[in-house]
Amino acid sequence: MRSLLAAVDIESFPVVIFSGNRRYVRPDWPSPKQFNHAIIAVRFPGELEAPAVSKIEAGERNRAGFFLDVDFTAAAYGRTVGQYLLIFKPAVVSQRGFTHLNQTERKYAVVLEADSYRETVEVDLPQGFTVDEMPEPVDLATPFGRYRADWRVEAGKLFFKRHLELDNAVVPPEDYASLKEFFDEMIAADQSPVVLMRQ
Repeated sequence: MRSLLAAVDIESFPVVIFSGNRRYVRPDWPSPKQFNHAIIAVRFPGELEAPAVSKIEAGERNRAGFFLDVDFTAAAYGRTVGQYLLIFKPAVVSQRGFTHLNQTERKYAVVLEADSYRETVEVDLPQGFTVDEMPEPVDLATPFGRYRADWRVEAGKLFFKRHLELDNAVVPPEDYASLKEFFDEMIAADQSPVVLMRQ
């Protein structure tokens, strides 16, 4: 891959990562037990317009969690449809590390580890656009987890909030269908787009 990129004058370099746990970060050079993937990274050339980060704040919220507050500007984040519509997904950060249940049935139990997060996304609507379509609020409650998502518009901004709580659980095969339905509905909500219309 690096040779192919080099052939078209794109500089690249290898990076080692651990993809199994999104909380697993080590400041030192990784040993073989600290990573399980090698990927190729490419630097953005100066002429490309990459997202511009204007603020990053992080800290401990309590003994069990932390917060991360990031402000950034991204040109052309959505996609246009015709001359009047602009479509984008407010869930900027994907839920990496969460289970994707692709099987239709299971022979063995699914083991869930407790997890929780809250996210609020605030989007400045582009000048000259209004919200044409927006998802309905989602509220899911099961014996193994809860998920809520809400979209609202206020003072020229779109606010998207989501909250997930997963419990430690061993879900037997007979309850697999309801577990899969929970994750499928959560992922569908996360991927729901907002449609803006040019005034």
